[in-house]
Amino acid sequence: MRKLKAWEIVLLVIFYPVGICVLIYRLVKKSKLKREAEEAELAAAEERERKAAADRERREREEARRASLDRRIYRVVGVTYDNDDGPARNRQEILREIAAEEPHPRAFSLEVYDFEGEPAVGVFYHGEQVGNIAKKDLPVVLPLMDRYAGLSDFAITGGGDKYGLEIAVYFKKAA
Repeated sequence: MRKLKAWEIVLLVIFYPVGICVLIYRLVKKSKLKREAEEAELAAAEERERKAAADRERREREEARRASLDRRIYRVVGVTYDNDDGPARNRQEILREIAAEEPHPRAFSLEVYDFEGEPAVGVFYHGEQVGNIAKKDLPVVLPLMDRYAGLSDFAITGGGDKYGLEIAVYFKKAA
């Protein structure tokens, strides 16, 4: 074997060990990054699974709640009249506001009141009357009002000058 020159000795003693150290560092770093990526993917999968389970549970609760309720749809009448009590706003203005805002159904309520000596069921939006349940529907609605459970949905009909309102009302089922 031949004798090594000074620069070859420097390469063997200094640069090769440094190169091997760099190689080891890069391999360790690569495996660490891979492990972190796997952990992040696992955490994301767990989060997706948790959200899906929460959604399933929410849907099941809602289905169970709806199973205990009757849903009925009514067309609201008297939507072209002015409100005389409280803030005297035209009901059409209120319906235009509802159409623009698309509020949650909880903003609506039904209330039984006396109209010219007869019972009536008013439909209210944030305390302002927007109309009534039709007189032909009152024989069905009035006995159910003690089991009123809220509105599930509503639809603004028409547009331009004349707006209408249809509501879907929940009543608790008879025990």
